[in-house]
Amino acid sequence: MQSLTAKISKKFEDWEKKQFFTHKCIDEKSESCNPVEYFRETSFFIEMTQLYDVKSTCYNNDEMKYMPILVQVRQKQINDFLGGHNYLLQVWDTTTRKKVYQLPLHGKDMIIKIFGVDPIKKWAICYDFLIFTLEEGNQNSDALHIVNLGDNNKVLKIRNFSMAVKVDHMVFFSNIIYVAHGMNIKVLKLSEEQAQSEDVDVAQLSQSDIHTDSPIHGFVQLKKENSLPLVMFEAPDNQLDFNLLWITETDSINGEGISYKFLQVKEKCRRLSFVADPIKQVECIINNGLVYAFALRESSSFDLYYNMIRTESCDDYKIQNLTSNIKGFLFQAEDEFYTLYHKGDKSLSATGIQDSSYQSALDPTDLSFAHYETIKTIVKFYSSVAMLQETQQVVFAHDQYLSYYCVEKDQFIGHVDMGSNILLLFDIDYPNWHEPYHCVLLENGETKYIYVWSLDENGLPSRYDKLLDNPIEDKIISVINEKTNSYPVYLLTEDSDGDKYVKAIIKHGKLVDVKLQGEIGERFNIVPFTCKKKSYVLVQMNQEIYIYEQKGSNEDDFLLSLLMNHGEQSQLEGNIHSVSTKDPEKHLILFDERNGYILKMNPFSFTQIENVFVSCLLQDDQYQGFYALKGNDNDKNDEGYFFLDVDSTVQNKNLAFIQLAVFDIKPENVIYKGFSNSRLGFFQSLYKFVISIIPNQNMNKFFNAIRSNNYTIYKQIKDMVIVLDDKDNLITYDVVTGKRKNVCKGNFSLEGFRQYNPRGYKTTLFCKDFEGEEPNLSDYFEPWQLETFVKNQMSFRMSCDDYKYRVFREVEIINEREMKIHMEYIFPVSAKNDVYLISNNKKDLLIARDSLGWTCLYKVIPAKDSVSRNKLVVLKNIPDFPLRLHHHYRYRLDFFSPDFTKFIGYNWDSKTYYLVDTFTGDKNEISLDYLSQHSEQYPKISPQMVINRFEWIDEKVFRICSEDGLEKLIDTEDNFNEISFNQIPLFNQIEGAEWYAGAEYHIFKSRRAASNPIVKSKRIYQDYKSKQFLFKDTPRSEFNQLLFQQDFEQFDHFSHSFTLLNWNIAESCQNDDLKLKDVSDGLIEGSLYAIFPGGNTFLHYISEKPDEIETLLNKCHPELKSIKYHIPIILNGLNETVLSKAVEKKAFKTANNLLKHLSLYPADHHSRAISNIYPELIRLNLPDFDTYMESRFQQSYEVAQIQKLALREEFEEIQVSTPWLRYNDHFYDSVTDYSQPERKVKVEILDISCVYHYNEPIEDKFFDALASTDQFSYFELKSIQKLIDFNFPIVQKYLIRKLFIPYFFFLGLYVFFVFFLYEHRFDKTYEAYYWTVLGSIVLFGSYFMLNEVRQMRNDGLEYFKSVWNYIDTLPVFGIYVMLAFALIEEFGFSEGEFNRPVQRGFISIVTLLMWMKFLYFFRLFDSTSYLIRIIVEVVISMRYFLLVLLMTIIGFGNAFYVISNGNVEDPLVDNFFITSYLDSIVFSYRMILGDFNTTEFGALVTPLCIVLFLIFTVFNMIVMLNLLIAIISDAYAAVAEMSEQATYQERASMIAENNYLIPDSVKESYAKQGQFLLVITDLEKEEKPKGDDAIIQKIEELKADVTKQIDELKSENRVSIGGIDKSVEQLQIFLLSTMPKDEIYTKLTSYPVEKMTLFQVRNLHEEGEYEEWYCQGQNFIGCYSNDCDEDGCINNDETTVYRCDQCGYDICEDCYPNYDEPHIHPLEAILLKDLKIQNPAYESGFGCDARTFEGCKNKGKRYHDKFSILYHNVENQFDLCTDCAKVYKIENHTDASP
Repeated sequence: MQSLTAKISKKFEDWEKKQFFTHKCIDEKSESCNPVEYFRETSFFIEMTQLYDVKSTCYNNDEMKYMPILVQVRQKQINDFLGGHNYLLQVWDTTTRKKVYQLPLHGKDMIIKIFGVDPIKKWAICYDFLIFTLEEGNQNSDALHIVNLGDNNKVLKIRNFSMAVKVDHMVFFSNIIYVAHGMNIKVLKLSEEQAQSEDVDVAQLSQSDIHTDSPIHGFVQLKKENSLPLVMFEAPDNQLDFNLLWITETDSINGEGISYKFLQVKEKCRRLSFVADPIKQVECIINNGLVYAFALRESSSFDLYYNMIRTESCDDYKIQNLTSNIKGFLFQAEDEFYTLYHKGDKSLSATGIQDSSYQSALDPTDLSFAHYETIKTIVKFYSSVAMLQETQQVVFAHDQYLSYYCVEKDQFIGHVDMGSNILLLFDIDYPNWHEPYHCVLLENGETKYIYVWSLDENGLPSRYDKLLDNPIEDKIISVINEKTNSYPVYLLTEDSDGDKYVKAIIKHGKLVDVKLQGEIGERFNIVPFTCKKKSYVLVQMNQEIYIYEQKGSNEDDFLLSLLMNHGEQSQLEGNIHSVSTKDPEKHLILFDERNGYILKMNPFSFTQIENVFVSCLLQDDQYQGFYALKGNDNDKNDEGYFFLDVDSTVQNKNLAFIQLAVFDIKPENVIYKGFSNSRLGFFQSLYKFVISIIPNQNMNKFFNAIRSNNYTIYKQIKDMVIVLDDKDNLITYDVVTGKRKNVCKGNFSLEGFRQYNPRGYKTTLFCKDFEGEEPNLSDYFEPWQLETFVKNQMSFRMSCDDYKYRVFREVEIINEREMKIHMEYIFPVSAKNDVYLISNNKKDLLIARDSLGWTCLYKVIPAKDSVSRNKLVVLKNIPDFPLRLHHHYRYRLDFFSPDFTKFIGYNWDSKTYYLVDTFTGDKNEISLDYLSQHSEQYPKISPQMVINRFEWIDEKVFRICSEDGLEKLIDTEDNFNEISFNQIPLFNQIEGAEWYAGAEYHIFKSRRAASNPIVKSKRIYQDYKSKQFLFKDTPRSEFNQLLFQQDFEQFDHFSHSFTLLNWNIAESCQNDDLKLKDVSDGLIEGSLYAIFPGGNTFLHYISEKPDEIETLLNKCHPELKSIKYHIPIILNGLNETVLSKAVEKKAFKTANNLLKHLSLYPADHHSRAISNIYPELIRLNLPDFDTYMESRFQQSYEVAQIQKLALREEFEEIQVSTPWLRYNDHFYDSVTDYSQPERKVKVEILDISCVYHYNEPIEDKFFDALASTDQFSYFELKSIQKLIDFNFPIVQKYLIRKLFIPYFFFLGLYVFFVFFLYEHRFDKTYEAYYWTVLGSIVLFGSYFMLNEVRQMRNDGLEYFKSVWNYIDTLPVFGIYVMLAFALIEEFGFSEGEFNRPVQRGFISIVTLLMWMKFLYFFRLFDSTSYLIRIIVEVVISMRYFLLVLLMTIIGFGNAFYVISNGNVEDPLVDNFFITSYLDSIVFSYRMILGDFNTTEFGALVTPLCIVLFLIFTVFNMIVMLNLLIAIISDAYAAVAEMSEQATYQERASMIAENNYLIPDSVKESYAKQGQFLLVITDLEKEEKPKGDDAIIQKIEELKADVTKQIDELKSENRVSIGGIDKSVEQLQIFLLSTMPKDEIYTKLTSYPVEKMTLFQVRNLHEEGEYEEWYCQGQNFIGCYSNDCDEDGCINNDETTVYRCDQCGYDICEDCYPNYDEPHIHPLEAILLKDLKIQNPAYESGFGCDARTFEGCKNKGKRYHDKFSILYHNVENQFDLCTDCAKVYKIENHTDASP
């Protein structure tokens, strides 16, 4: 025992080393990270074979009506109910799927377990007859039982059959029993009299024997009407031979004189080669009248038979076991399992053999489950299921028994016999109960409810009280809505006269009669459903559908009110069992056993979708979910567990199912909802029941959670939530799956203690009455509180004589088995005065506060030992305690730091906040106004609301959130400097400004509970982004804890950042199994905000689907104008966003689309998440990159309010800050000078993070990408310019300081050295100067070389791609070579000057490079940088021209060289005008420059030389050089035109190349990292308009200013300008009274309306009669007729038309009474059939002109303004708005009324 204890202790000592979040289903690196595995891990799978295990069936012919099965009953208590029998022989009707026969059997456990012998020896189903023999131990085991299933299960027993007859196979035909054994057939005939008896001895039967000389392998009965058995013989060549046995017999009882024939049915297929190999097993099945057989031979080879003909033989498998089901054959071969299924009428072939995955729901390696395919669609053991929240049990109803399954124990814990077959388990509301009753409906009409609050010793309910006072007297024909599992429960009953009625069990357990229209026929069904918290009922009567709305739920007011009915229009083929809708007046989606139907109303349309095979649909009205089970044997991928997308179904008129899990679903399956609506349950198969979380919900209850009032402490540790219950048990739950992991007794007891404060997260305070000598009250108060100054005076504290001392104990959960007592102390408590005791994090301080306002700080003295208690020592009273801030959270001190060293105080007079030192009382006003209450957006902010946006992180850092959702971490010990920030996405957009709605809401701690999954997902998305950017170094495990956590809004729930449905949609879209166009917007929105394992969003999943991304973006941003659905752009676990993945995959279309749509978003939505790919975006040259970059100038609410500033004369236009400018004093100090006049400005946030700062790794890549891009248009972008402008001055400063100035001296020294000292280096007078200057030059060169090495280390291999770097390094190497030359000459390695030509040539090159480097520095200055750019561009543009020019020079030079070499040497004349090959090229080049002499062409072919000379000079001097000028001009013009852009690109290049020059200290201090650039634009300095435009603009500006000042004056002092308002009002009245009369006629009335103001209308009516008006055009909303066809025409001859011949105006009989006098002329009533005679144009019907009435777009808006304009008719008090008057006005009116 001690060893076991030690092992357990060791296990929990390794707690800190424990691995968390090890679930493979959420490990993004695992192949099991998918929704299928997640479903499996979060679900419970109940093995139903613990109760019933179907052992076998003899059903092998699908034409037979009855299916017998042998069932093992594996629960002893059920065995006892069955009289000790542990087996059941059952027969099921395949047409009705109901059990028609059952016989309990007894099996010997030892025999069955060891040898596998069933209680049935032999059995066979012969259409209406079941025949079987039993093993010993069962009653009548010696008899052959013949059950006539077609005649009320009449049983005939043939006694002594087992002793008299040996049986291998048997069959029963026409009162004849055929028995085969070996090679013999025994024929036993029953007489008519014997056949009608119940018992007969085998010896009394007519018997005959037939010897066949061939082994017999079975009988086959093909057709019911065929009286001849089909015998399967084994032919001599070891193949099956199918023969009909035809018998003619005599009257001899012993069979003498019997005659028979075997008629071969099919001709055998001869074997080509034969080796004796006898058949050892035959499996035969009949499907659609076709016989399929599998004959296994001794050698393990086998033959296949189709339609009784051998089709194939195979010896590829060494078969060990063989079995079959109705679909085909299954076998085991060498530990592998295979299936061979037939395909209807196709031939059976070994090529159809498949691997073991024949059954997804069962173990594919266990052939004992093979019969499942035969029985799964027929057998239904369980009539109903209930899941009980109170006991966490699942109750299965079967026959007359209730079986209780304990999920925790994974076993059945008991069973109850209800005495009658159970028809239904259902829930029903009952008065004064929070949970619904679980009720049972019995076949005998009784109803009982399960009293779950009274349990016996086994944990079973011990009471089953009556629900209805009296049993239902009428016969219950069926429970109509058993598939909906809902109440009211509708019953179809039949009285003694055979009349059928519908009754309902309603709320509170009352039975009422249901009145319906129509007569109950053969096809009758009722399907209740709910929608928008209303209850409806669909009633099907044959083809007709009636929709009723349930009115009332009590016995007195229950009523079904008819809403609509559809008759022959609804062509239904089956019985409707399920309905889904979101508005029954607009659409219905119906399902029968096979098909689905979509009905749309107004106008009516009917769509049938065939072969859907929905067996059940559960409507979850709470979460707008519709869950379906589908079973489709023809397509395994189209069966299982689905979600029905109703919106998409209605929109596309096609059923939109989203698969949640693939299962082999039974046709008669039902989805059950239970455990307080936190789980769904259904049968995955006959052998397995699944309990799953709700797929469309991301917040589910912990399974098996104890009731919330039974536990006191809860704490989440990584992926576990640990709860302490009221019995000192530590219960651990898995926060990923919601399952209970273990229960452990706490390491100490809390017996006697009771909970003092509310249930706590991590810690809870307990107390009990103190027993013993009471302490001194003075130990708990300061002396001044107890002192008195009057005789016999008792202090206030002492006067509270009802003080009672209690022992307080603060407890925290440490791990799965350990709790910790942080402190235990004694404290006085008064019954008159509530006391709140709160400790700090260190547990060394405690604050006590009572309801009278007294607050005291105590020091907690540690206990001396484990037995003694802590002592409290009074430190001080806290007079500045902010009582009002503490009003709502009395057990929590949000405004105190975690260790109580400081707190936030508030001055109610000055309305300022300050930081208070708890010990010294020193106050430090928070002057930065971080906790401001002043906001134009939210004018009534209370201090409590401010605290609701505040949270202490530790002793020095707090977190604060602005009214717009910008949160920051502030360091209180560093002058309130900002540490980090984050813009909370969707702030104030989820459920409004929740923090502003009430003081109870805390955005970081106690937000309002969210039942809406989308709301929950949005909140988790907000928290996830905060983790990424506010708490930047958050480990990955904490992100997992955010995705899977105990819900702090509802602590008995666990929330996850996605739903199972979301994940399936994402995976299906990723795998192309689902298209977004087929998904409704609601589901897209829900999936959009989901964060899946690994931090992946929906966008990550479809990142490689450009068309899907485009579809999604268009849905989220209609027409690219607004944001309908906010798109989250966050980093996943691999630091990838959807945009970075698109860039990585070179998906240009996707990347461009994303940029285009992201341009709609505000600052800090995505900029920091994508900051690492800005360089790649530049290189991709995306079409919309420039649009996106310019869109990044954003304005937050605070920034937009800055419209005027007193700007300094010289101010920095670019600042670094967060968007929270209201509290940024540095910003105002750096740009404002209040002695200056205010100027109009525009402040914008440049939402491009990170790349602006030199310390960011991405900065260098960003500017390098800009330097190398060929897109000059990028440098026209204001955003790019501002980024360059911000950084270039710093790099320019240090480049000048560290390179330019030193190089200036370096070059001067070098020139002095080369042109003076170098020439006198051998002169002793200058020797010392020579070496000194040379050494200085070398030192200068080394300095520059060191900088180049630093740059090389900074740039890597990119360094060698720049020409400028070669110009930088080569002169330095030249200096080192010059030093080498000097050393050689100094130390005598050469006499005199060393190799003069080489040395002079080398120095000349170095000198040139030294001067060329000056070109690099010209790039620093605006006036010269673009010139350098021009030179570079010109050289680049000339590259191809120079190549052509070189070719011409070489070509002509070689031609001249050939002629020159042909001249004869003459001592008098130099005929060789070219001396070498290289000289020929130089000769040609000189000719281009004009340096030529034609007299030197020599004597040979001089004319040719002249011709070549002329051609060469024309081509090269005229053509090529002019072409060169043109090229240079174009290059110059291009660069000059883009000179500003060229300058910016040069600056970008300088930044990228030289940022290494900036000291690290400067990089740290010049700007804060991770913020934004703020760009301040002085609007008054911008280019102003000229002429009239300037005057107009100035007038408009003055007008706006005056208007604004007047508004301000009005808001400050309304009284002072009341007179002005009155004068203005009088002026308005005067102007309106002078308006000309405007009277019009409209299409809506026969009387005119006149334009006037409400003021004028009031003068026309009695006082008070017209205080307001609304447009009555809203009442004219179109045609009321239901007879309109799709084109809006009415063609009912009996309808009345109200017609105006003068205008051709027609209105229908339905609209006429609804629209009072709707025409200016009188209307004549006429029947349509008469109108057709008068006017043939009406032959096809007419269109009601009321169709054009569209209502009023102002939708009933009420107007109170006396100066509002309307059109009014005084007599009829009819009003129209100006919009409606314009729409319905009749332009040319002629009044023809009498």
